[in-house]
Amino acid sequence: MLPLVDPSDVNEDGSIDLEGALAPIDPNDDDPTKEAILLTETGLPIRVGPAFALGSDIADAAPGLDPQTSEWSVGLRFTAEGADAFAQATRELAQFQIGDERRSFAIVLDGEVISTPFIAASVNPAIGISGGSAQITTGGGPEGQSEADALSIVLRFGALPIVLEQDRVQNVSATLGGDSLNSGIVSGLIGLGLVAAALIAYYRVLGLVAVVGLTVFGSLLVAVYSLLGITAGLTLTLSGVAGLIVAIGITADSYIVFFERIKEDLGKGLPLRRTVESGFSRAFRTILTADTVSFVGALLLWILAIGPVKGFALALGLATIIDVFVAYFYTRNAVALLARGPFGDGGAFSIRGASGLRRKTEEVTA
Repeated sequence: MLPLVDPSDVNEDGSIDLEGALAPIDPNDDDPTKEAILLTETGLPIRVGPAFALGSDIADAAPGLDPQTSEWSVGLRFTAEGADAFAQATRELAQFQIGDERRSFAIVLDGEVISTPFIAASVNPAIGISGGSAQITTGGGPEGQSEADALSIVLRFGALPIVLEQDRVQNVSATLGGDSLNSGIVSGLIGLGLVAAALIAYYRVLGLVAVVGLTVFGSLLVAVYSLLGITAGLTLTLSGVAGLIVAIGITADSYIVFFERIKEDLGKGLPLRRTVESGFSRAFRTILTADTVSFVGALLLWILAIGPVKGFALALGLATIIDVFVAYFYTRNAVALLARGPFGDGGAFSIRGASGLRRKTEEVTA
């Protein structure tokens, strides 16, 4: 709280006469012992200071409604030191005549004048406002209530002993952000290529089915992202790329579960076509359970997290839904189609050849 200095420093056109007066406040200078030129809410420049009370001198501030006058006000309660300082200041301010700007004081927060209440005519200049409490009337109606609520919050906030210090500043250019996104996309493509090579090397023709399935999966995911970009303004962020890379592993796991079921049933001597049907039925339950867990995790991340994590959660959630769709409508039919043709039982690159059973049979026969 700061007393207002003689407004004669303000010219008729609203400009400030700085001759013999104070220079404007330095935004980095928050010294309450100095005077400063500040702007009121209406844009009028006033010279204030030094402060006679700080936020730490206010014990409490609460809005209230006077039932007799129907006017809202803010009740102030000061600390012991604040009560003495406020009484002394109001004694001095009450010496000026009613209507004199110097009879008011300024409530300032972060270099901004929040309010400039006047000392009431009933205040005795010889005593001031004593007793450790005071009341600032803001008026009646919704506007008075709104102003009382806002002013009480400002006064309580100003009493908090918080000092903010700048730890560090880091600027990221648009070029650097674009490079990071491109690097993430390239990393994802490299990872996809390595996964495809490993699947083909180990599962032969089944691995080729998985590679085509990953391509279908990726195409559907890009299509969904494009659609959301058009309808909802969604953009692909670096965290979203990270979610897509994780989704590649989830989708690859779905194929591995199915293919291992096929190899297991072939090892039991079951016919190939029956193996494909029974293997998918058992594998799909596992795939559905795993994708459900992943989707629930992504949903929780989306609800509870903020900022970039939401992009990761969205990519992961969309990927799990598409994975179930691709597994049911593409993978089962593609493998069943191969089982009916020459890639079912013939050659080392076939489904049975990937299990190693044909090679073992030929060695025993020989």
